Amino acid sequence: MQGWKLFTHALRMIFGNWLEVLRIFLVPAAIGIVLGVGLFVGLFSMFEPRLNNSNDAVFPVGLGVLCFVVLYAGIFAWCVVAWHRFVLLEEHPQGWLPRFHTDRILSYCWQVLKLTLVFLVVLISVGFLAVFLLQASIVIGLLVGIPVYLLLIVFCIRLSPTLPAAAIGQPITLNDALEKTKGHAGTLIVLFLSMIGFQVLLQLPVFLTSTFVPIISGVLSLCASILASLLNISVLTTLHGYFIEGRPID
Repeated sequence: MQGWKLFTHALRMIFGNWLEVLRIFLVPAAIGIVLGVGLFVGLFSMFEPRLNNSNDAVFPVGLGVLCFVVLYAGIFAWCVVAWHRFVLLEEHPQGWLPRFHTDRILSYCWQVLKLTLVFLVVLISVGFLAVFLLQASIVIGLLVGIPVYLLLIVFCIRLSPTLPAAAIGQPITLNDALEKTKGHAGTLIVLFLSMIGFQVLLQLPVFLTSTFVPIISGVLSLCASILASLLNISVLTTLHGYFIEGRPID
């Protein structure tokens, strides 16, 4: 039941520290919205004459997408690093704006990039195998593909403690993360299934209200997305605390 305990501990970290959650995420999110709107308006006014031509619109659209990605990646990393440091280092936010650790944020973004590249390589390899097996036999493809998919998920989760480690300035290698999480595949599968089940429950009221009260459904969908994102971040912190630092989760 360790997987379930990890899941519930991550939830408790969110609801038990709701004020710190607001102090870490609320103002940066508002800043991101304001800057995003300003960026959109600025780029639109700058490149408006070229947007009517599909060929000339490629550059401004691409530039806009790149700017939005960089902006929100930076704000996201700012908040997540602050959360990891609050939980693991007890670095409480001062006021309503978390500290901006430039070196830790850059390190976190670099670690995200490395993990993304690793995941892509593994995913492409597994994808080729899945396509080959499905072409040979759908039954064999499913019998082999589902366990392989779960193993891929476990592999990704096992590497994830490297992210909080980068945030708190105590980096670990991918091999270190794999070594610390060795033999816990069942625990991580239960954790993953618990997270999926929780997100399904979050979407249930959204689905039930979507036909009759679209406005309420939209609000519930936004709340569900925010809570799911917070849970994912809290799970990362919990995994680092439990596997890397040996903290209790009871």
